[in-house]
Order: sequence, then structure tokens, then C-alpha cells
Amino acid sequence: MRRVLVLLASTTLLLAGGCGGKSYETRLDRTLDLKRYIRRLDENVLAAAKGKLEPNLIYVRPPMNMEGPMKEFAMTVLEPGRFDVAESYVDAEKKSSLHVLARLPKPKTPAGKKAPAPEPARGDFVDDVAAELAKTYSIEVDKTKAKEETKKSLLNINKFKHLTLSTGGKTIQVYFQAVKQSYEVALIFEYPSEEIKSLNSKIDLTLESFATGEMARRAFTGKDVEEETGEGGAAPGVAF
Repeated sequence: MRRVLVLLASTTLLLAGGCGGKSYETRLDRTLDLKRYIRRLDENVLAAAKGKLEPNLIYVRPPMNMEGPMKEFAMTVLEPGRFDVAESYVDAEKKSSLHVLARLPKPKTPAGKKAPAPEPARGDFVDDVAAELAKTYSIEVDKTKAKEETKKSLLNINKFKHLTLSTGGKTIQVYFQAVKQSYEVALIFEYPSEEIKSLNSKIDLTLESFATGEMARRAFTGKDVEEETGEGGAAPGVAF
């Protein structure tokens, strides 16, 4: 009987060791996959854009070679106050660009305080962006044609409404992530139509790494990656 108990105990330890080994291998594989993904990000998109985006907790990594933010919004002349944030990043050689339009969450008015001054006349965020696109490119913009898209990476899942426009040999891809009373952001990619193959994968990485609010704060500090891999370093542009 004693010999049987010893054999059972030995078998249990071996099984436990085997399960632990598999768990370690799974974690190791995930860490290696994550490092490969971070390398791919760094080879295809720039570091997180600063300008007005960082202090407002909007995390965007523009496609490689798109410099910015430009001194002035490059897509069009905007009506003052219509958007809280407007930034442009431009690749002059490829004649491609990324424009970011955003509205920020409204701060709550503390009890006993006067309500803030009324904002300039604003319509629905998507409607206002569509109006700017129609004005800039002299084309009809039908927001009802926007399709839902999910961009998923190892550490992040982003859902967008996606609209593709074409005019004069250019392709304009618009991705909306608009939540009422929270962040409302439009990422507008403009490029010569023949550049679509070279830019598509970079645009996907920009969208995968996009974040706002607390997720953006963590991405700017690289905290999520440090927790995932056990290593510090620059943020790769991903967040839980």
C-alpha cells in the first residue's frame, strides 16, 4: 500500500510539473510574439504623436515618414471651435497624410459653480467631419455607407466606422471612433490611390495601436507592455 501511495504522489508531481511547463511555454510564446509585434510596429509606424494629442490623451502612431504635427491643420481651414483637436501629419514625398479631428469629453461642472460658457455651434460629430470632407474634396459624403470594422492586435481591440472616398486619383479613408459624452475622433488618411498597397499595412497598425483616455495614458507610459513582458522601455502604442 505504501508503495502505491508513493507511486501516486510521484505521478501527481510529474503531472503538475508538466502543466507548469506548458503554462511557462505559453507565456514565453506570448512574450516572443509580443516582441515581434512591437518590432513590426517600430518598423512601420512612428512613435506616438505629441502636439495636442498627448496632453489630451489621444494616442496615435502615424504611418512611417508622415512628419508632424504640422503648424497648421493641412486638410482644410476649419471654423474656430468646431473641433477641440485638429492635427496633421504629412509625407511630402509620397503626397500622403493623416489628419486627426477630435472632440474631448466635457468636464463636469462642480456643484455650486457656474456652467461654462456655451460652445460654438456644433452639430453631430460625424456630420461635421463629413461636411468638412465634402467641402475639402468637393465630393458627396454619405455617412450611412460607413461600415463597422474591428482592428485587433495582441494587446488591443479597436472598433471603428470606416468610410472610403475617392477623387482625382486620391483615396481618402476615414475611421471614426465616436462615443457621445466621451472621445469622438476621426482619423483621415489621404494618399495617391496607387500607394494603397504600401500604406494599407501601416494604416492597420496605426488603427490597432490607437487609444484614448486612460488606455492612452498607459500606452504613452508603456505601462501595459511592462506588465505583459516584465520589461520596461518605450511604449509600443498598444493598450488593453
